[in-house]
Amino acid sequence: MTALKDSFDNLTGWLSSITDITQRKQAEDALRRSHEELELRVRQRTADLSAANAQLQAALEERRRLENELLEITDKERRRIGLGLHDDLGQKLTGIALMSKGLQVQLAKRGSEGAAEAAQIHALIQETMTQNPRIVP
Repeated sequence: MTALKDSFDNLTGWLSSITDITQRKQAEDALRRSHEELELRVRQRTADLSAANAQLQAALEERRRLENELLEITDKERRRIGLGLHDDLGQKLTGIALMSKGLQVQLAKRGSEGAAEAAQIHALIQETMTQNPRIVP
């Protein structure tokens, strides 16, 4: 009986070892599957982030392009306004200067007291034209 009990105990130990090995194999398989799933998720997330980054870079490039375009348009408009001021205001100031000089000469010929005031007006216009050479041609 003792030999039978020893054989039974050996068989139980051997079955227990097989059960432990089977459970360990199952645990290793489950761990491997989990690792593979995690790797797959990481690859998918990396691809998603790469795509989002590419979209962001494209949006930033478009924004830079639009900012540059806006700056160019602003600069062109500023130059257009400047040329308009130069042509229009410069011509008008020159005309006013000539008219005030003519008025001063006429008033001086008549001996009018307004001749001195007309001379001051002419001098102020000349001074304005001299101080703003970008406006007057």
